[in-house]
Formats: sequence, C-alpha cells, structure tokens
Amino acid sequence: MRQFISFAILLPSLFLGSFTSSVFSQDAEQPEKKKEEAKPVIEVSDRVIEQSRHKGMDYLKSQQQEDGSWEFDGHQVGITALCTLALLENGVPETDPIIEKGMRYLRKNTKELTSTYDLALTVLLLSRTGNKSDKKLIRNLSARLVAGQCTSGGWTYSCPKVSSLIFSNPKLRPKPTKSPGDNSCTQFAVLGLWAASRSGIKIDDSMRNVALRFLKTQNEDGGWGYRVPKDLNIFSVEGDEKEKPRVAPNAGDLQPQQSSAEPSKNSMTFAALFCLTVSRATRIREGKSGTTETEAEKDEAKTLMEDPVFKKGLKKAGDWVKAGSGVRYYLWSTERLGVLLGQDTFGGVNWFDKGASYLINSQNSDNGAWESETKTLSDTSFAILFLRKANLGSDISRLLEGDPVKKFQIVSQKGKPRFHTLKLAVAASKENDVIRIDGNGPFKLPHILVDHSLNIQAGFGYEPQMKYDIGYNEKGVRNDPARDVESRYLFKVNKGTLTIEGLRMEMDPPNIGRTSVIWNGIRVNGGNLKLLNCRISETNRKGTAAILLEKPGLVYVKNSMLIGGRACIEVEGNGKQEVDIDNSILFSNAAIQFVGKSGNDKPEVTVALNKITLQCKEGFPMKKFDGSIAFNSTNSLYKVKDLGSSMLKSGYKKTGRSWSGEGNIYDTSKWIGANGKSYSSVRDARSWSKFWGKKDIKPIKKTIGCSTRRRAGSYSHNVKSEDWDLKEFTSLAVMRPARGIRSGMVGSGFGFSRFRDSILYNQWKKGELKLSSADK
Repeated sequence: MRQFISFAILLPSLFLGSFTSSVFSQDAEQPEKKKEEAKPVIEVSDRVIEQSRHKGMDYLKSQQQEDGSWEFDGHQVGITALCTLALLENGVPETDPIIEKGMRYLRKNTKELTSTYDLALTVLLLSRTGNKSDKKLIRNLSARLVAGQCTSGGWTYSCPKVSSLIFSNPKLRPKPTKSPGDNSCTQFAVLGLWAASRSGIKIDDSMRNVALRFLKTQNEDGGWGYRVPKDLNIFSVEGDEKEKPRVAPNAGDLQPQQSSAEPSKNSMTFAALFCLTVSRATRIREGKSGTTETEAEKDEAKTLMEDPVFKKGLKKAGDWVKAGSGVRYYLWSTERLGVLLGQDTFGGVNWFDKGASYLINSQNSDNGAWESETKTLSDTSFAILFLRKANLGSDISRLLEGDPVKKFQIVSQKGKPRFHTLKLAVAASKENDVIRIDGNGPFKLPHILVDHSLNIQAGFGYEPQMKYDIGYNEKGVRNDPARDVESRYLFKVNKGTLTIEGLRMEMDPPNIGRTSVIWNGIRVNGGNLKLLNCRISETNRKGTAAILLEKPGLVYVKNSMLIGGRACIEVEGNGKQEVDIDNSILFSNAAIQFVGKSGNDKPEVTVALNKITLQCKEGFPMKKFDGSIAFNSTNSLYKVKDLGSSMLKSGYKKTGRSWSGEGNIYDTSKWIGANGKSYSSVRDARSWSKFWGKKDIKPIKKTIGCSTRRRAGSYSHNVKSEDWDLKEFTSLAVMRPARGIRSGMVGSGFGFSRFRDSILYNQWKKGELKLSSADK
C-alpha cells in the first residue's frame, strides 16, 4: 500500500540551531551522545511507542506560552507552527484550547513574515486544518514563497514580502535573486508550496525549476550536499543573458555540475529525493510534462522509481540508513521519504524500527522531551512525528506507478490484480478485500450487489466519479428499471459491511415514461454500510433516497455530503437499526425519513448526529411509523422549515420518541407535532428542551447564515462543503469550529486526502473511531 504521511511528516531539520549552515554539520553520521552509558536498552513495541509519543506530547503542551506561542529566538512563528502541527498530527483535536491558542497566535503574527522556514510551516499548518477563512492568508504567504525562488531553482533563508496580487499580475513579482540558495530552505519551500497547491495555488512552474536544480547537482555517489555551486543558474538561456525568464524553457545539458560541489550529506540526500518526488507529482496533477520538454524529459522514465537519477539517489539513501545515525534531523528526513514512497526499508534496513529504537532510548524519561542545548522543542516535535508515522500527501503516491489502464485493483489480494470495471473487481473480491480505484472517471456504475464485507476506496490522489447507468442481467439483456427493482440503485448490500471511502456517486436516473419508480443510491438490505468522505447526489429530482436502510443493521456516515432527492436517508423500520452521522452535510427534501412497512419486526431505531449541518425542507418525517426512535444530537446546525411536525403520535404523545444532546443550533419555524400539525407548546429552544425533559442541553434558536446562500431544492452535484461554513462576521461565526461541520475534511477529493493523512484515519480503519471522538 502506498501511503504518504501528514503535512508534518515532511519536515526535516528545521530549527537545528540558528538556521545557519554550521547547523548542518550535524547531518553526518554522528551518534547521539548518551547521558548514561550504562542505561539499559528499551525494547521497542507498539505500546512503548504509544507511551513515548504521549510523553512527548505532554512536554510540548507544557511549554506553550500564555499568548499561544512556543519560544525560539527569531523564529517564534515557525516553532509555534511546528509544535502545533506535531500535536495535531498526534491526535490533539482542533478544538483543544492549546491548538486554538497556537492558531490564534499564528494568524496574528504573519503580516511581516519573510523567513522561508516560518512561511512554509505556517502554510503547512493552515492547509492542514483546511478552514475556508484561512485561504486568503495561505495565498498571501504562498506568494512570498513563490517570489522567493532564486535563479538556481532554490531558496535562501528569506523571501520578499509580496501579496497574492502577483498571481494575477506577474509584473508585480520581483526579479529572482541570483543566489545558489541551499537545499534545506529549498525543501521547506517545496513542502509549503505543495500544501498551498491544495488551495488552488499554481506551483507547476516553480516545481519544474526545482526538479532542474536537483537534476543538475547530483554528486557522483548519488547523493546531494547542503550547498550547490555558486554559479548554478537554471534560468539562463544559452546565447541570451539579457533576459532571465521565470521558468527555464531549456535546461540544456543536465549532466551534474561538479564545480564547487559539496560532499553528500544524509539528510540533504533525502531532501533532494523528496523535492524530485513533489516535482513529478505536480506535473502528473497538471497533466503535462512542462512548458517545453528538454531532451532529458523526452526520454524520461514513465514512473519516478524508474528514473535513473532517482534510483541512484535511493541507493545512496540506503547507504546512509545502513550507516545509521541518531540525529533527529536525519531520522525525520528518512521517515519523510520512507512513508511517502511506501517503502519499509532502505538498503535492506527497516528504517522505522532502527529510528524508533534510537528515539525511544534517547528520550528523557522524566519530562518526555528529546533534549538538546538549543533545539529541544524542534527535536521533540520531529521525534513524535516520526513515531506517529504521519502522512503529508497521500495524493502524491499515485505517481509511483503512473496512471494504470485498468483502474480497479484488489490491493488486498496476492498479486494485486487489476480490472477494467468495478463490477468485475467486486465479482472477483473475497471477504474483507480492499478495492482501490486509481482514476477519476467518470465511470458508469450499473447496480452492483455486495454480499460480503468489502472496502471500496479512492486511490491516492484520485476522486473517482461514479455515475448511475442501466446495466445488463445474467443473460446479457439490458435491464428495464420500470419492471426490475434490482436495477434502481448504485449499490445494494445484502450482508457483511460495505465500506466506501472517497467516492463521488451521482444518481441521475433516466426518464422511463409515466411509470412511478422509487430510486435509491445505496440499498442496505442486510449487513452494514460505512460511508467515509463520500458524496451521493441527485439533481434531476427523480425522488432518490441517497441511502435506504431496509433491514436490521448500521449506517455510519462520516465526513460526507448527501445531496438532493426525497431524503438523505430513508429508514424502513425493521428491528434494531442504527444511523450514525458525523461531520456531514444533509441537503435534501428530508434529512432522515422513517417509513413503516407491514410484516417487518417492530422498529427500534437509534440515531446519533454529531457536528452535522442539516438544510432540508423537513427534518425527520415519520408519518404512521410505529416503534421507537431515540435521537442524540450534539453540536449540530438545523436549518429547516419543519423540524418534526410528524414525529409524535396522535395527541402529541412522545411515546416511543426521545431526543437528547447538547450544543445544537436551530433555525426552524415548525418544531414538533403530529400528523403535520405543530404542537403549540413547543415554539422555541427553551420549550423544545423542556418538552424532552431538558435532555437537549443549552439549545439555541438563531438564524443560521452560511457562507453561500443555497435554497432547499437547488441541488447540484458540484456544491462545495465550505458553502455551509458559518458566515463570517455574524454572531454565530465565533462558534466555528465547535459547532457545525469541519468543512476542510468533508467530501471526496481534498477532504478525503486531509482525513486520510490524519491520525483519525488509522482509528477509522481499526474501527475505533466513534462519534465525536475527534472533539474529546
């Protein structure tokens, strides 16, 4: 499996002293000095690693200042970004006061920021959290990084203070500095720009120049040093020294320049390999190989791992790992590339086991820090990021194999077979298999039946678009939805658990005459459904229910968007059924519709709602629905005309109905009632809470203004999660992100990439992630 850790993972040795070249003398294979030579060696295990991480986290928390910062002379912003990022990546939620204080400090102290390291780390952190309100700041800081690239294709310690206007008006961009820069500053700038590209910043020109820098400066032994030759100028055009273009249209001779070359260093070799990886990923994403191909690029290897420069560099990297070093700077650089490439070993050595042993045995057992005279905070941050094995960019990993012809792969089977269609892959799958979709599509999706536990997920860096299509029966005859109910859905689950991650599912049923047809996106007719970072949408108003739960079972929806149709979820009451929805958007005619059906077992339904944003015409219709329904709702937004005027039985009795929760905000005119008629005694948040025995704690009735105004009924496949962010400069805006969705992690594409890169994804895979766990 190709994995790619969190934004933090790419950080090599920032803050190793005073950001001067003398700091990098520590790159050599110097063993970490031991305070006690006779100290017994601690054996590494998962439990020991977990304990070590948490001790390091506790140390970082204890060092935060009152204003939210961490202290490092001259780089207060950068070290604050690094410590905040390290804590986030290790599972501290955004709503934790320590994270909130750190973020506030950063947002207040970026106006004069020009340090390459500080800029890159701040962009990393802001991009990691994905708050819409930070996009303008990300663009401005990224503009400084873009403008800071030198004629050598690299960066120095500082960047010019420009604004995002340089993106729309190139004349405002200053001429590049004639400087060789250094490879440490360069890799940080590359890291920051890759993160910024997730917010729409174009970096392809910058990354092409970065690639040329490293292609021209590889040493004979396959490695790279901290410095490059002073005369390196990849912007130059042969025969024309008057004009220095921003992007080299011709790199000329790409043979390495050896004049004044510095000996290879371990961490800088890993830095160079990382920069070449990001450069290749950028070109793949942009769908082009550059403005003008060089001779070397015309014959370029189809995949990164086949590239001769990269292969030679990897061999040297293996030599460094064999030699070993306990310097946190170097270990962090090693882990960054190892996780990025999905490689457990370099040079035949398990880099993580070796590095973890160094770290576990050098941690201060009293305070949990990895100590140094001047860099304890940075070393501790790097250490817990290493032990966490976070992931910066799962959306890069696809470059390792290129775009396959057969897009559907069973990655859990021996040989990892590929197929031309999802239907063929599902037919060949077995219990608990994982099918990965390495392509964006659109892919036609005829009704697929699942009768065993199966995981279907987007490939790294892809956003598969699945579109409903009428399929064929076993005899090869095209189905007729007017007569065949088994052709009116995208997926049907008969047993087991179907887990779907990162897919866009568009349900646009065809016109089939006057026949009345009931359509569904996913039918759960036994077993369970788990939906992570998905989107199910319908726009042509055929009355689709995104999800239909027909039999006893579980529907768990997280970080997803259910758009359009008659209902987001329809529950056909039948025995014990559970619906859990977390950090998701429900935008439909009805949120959850409850339907009674004769012959079914008496329904016992539980509904858990956490940090959802619900905008529907009707919240929870349940006319003539017998049985019990228990709701628990926390920190959710209800923008709905009619919340539940049919929730109660005749006489406004709440028999079989219960509602509990805390921190909900209601924007509704009809609260609760029976048979469509409101119960006059419930007319505001206070009386609503009283009706339920005050089990809905501190509810608020308030007009909910979202960043984009959308009316119920205006359904589209292309709505954005940030459309439902609370509007800025309103009385509710201060409640973000405590209530309502975390839009940066909602939906497929970038939303899935962010969640997949976080520690919460590991918990999701293990089945440990419960509702509201991210906020505890």
